[in-house]
Amino acid sequence: MRRTRSLQTIVFLLAVTVSDVAVEAADRVEKVFSVSSSPSIAITNYAGTIRAQGWPNAEIKLVATNYSKHAAIQMETSSNWVRVTTQVEDRLAKAEAVRVDYELWVPRDSSLEVHSNMGSVEVAGIRGDVNIDVMNAAVLVTDTSGAARVNSLDGRVEIRQAQGIVHVTTVSGDIVLQEIKSRSITASAATGNLLYEGDFLPGGKYQLSSYEGSILVQCPAQASVEWNAKSVNGGIESNLPIESKRRYARRSSSPNIHALVGTLNSGGATVNLFTTTGKIRIHRK
Repeated sequence: MRRTRSLQTIVFLLAVTVSDVAVEAADRVEKVFSVSSSPSIAITNYAGTIRAQGWPNAEIKLVATNYSKHAAIQMETSSNWVRVTTQVEDRLAKAEAVRVDYELWVPRDSSLEVHSNMGSVEVAGIRGDVNIDVMNAAVLVTDTSGAARVNSLDGRVEIRQAQGIVHVTTVSGDIVLQEIKSRSITASAATGNLLYEGDFLPGGKYQLSSYEGSILVQCPAQASVEWNAKSVNGGIESNLPIESKRRYARRSSSPNIHALVGTLNSGGATVNLFTTTGKIRIHRK
């Protein structure tokens, strides 16, 4: 019994020691930059999380946590722009070996540019343009009113409550668009699925495509839309009262192609849906 307790004590002490070493190994840096009310911010990271939040202050607060001895943080500033870059010695290293996490609070009218290889990116409450380019990282953008552009190689992209132009491309990640009030949306996924949930604005143009994934659109029955949906090797279904609806399955050179062309209510917005092998579903929200 004593030996068991001694072993438990040793294991506990080792766990505490390892935890303490991990905490001590992380280098935390906090900076505050006085800037104009609408600065430009660019942040480039190799691996780790990036969180940017808009706030009413005319300054940028940056908290960086460096977990790696092989990564260094560089900062360049002026009165109307800030550039933060993670310099990595070994670009073939695993993510945890070169991880740096960033948290930023920026003026609401800022414009933001983010580059990241691995990890995650979250942006909220920014009125300026947001441009995000990632390799293998999940992306979440909420409550923005400028243009939101996201390019992703591998990772889920979610955009919610945006009001400006939205342009999203992914290779193998899913795309989720919810509660967006924009007249210009383009979303394209190579192998991922695509979800659009919300209304369509009069005069808006919406282009949603997924080559090997499915598309689900959930909108209110009172939405005003001209629909043009086509699936090369998948089906199309809808439970909305789309009038003057025309469905067809072409039986010539491409026997599996399906299309749905029709008008919902007065047809104020134009929505084009395309997928090669997936299914298209247009449902009442």
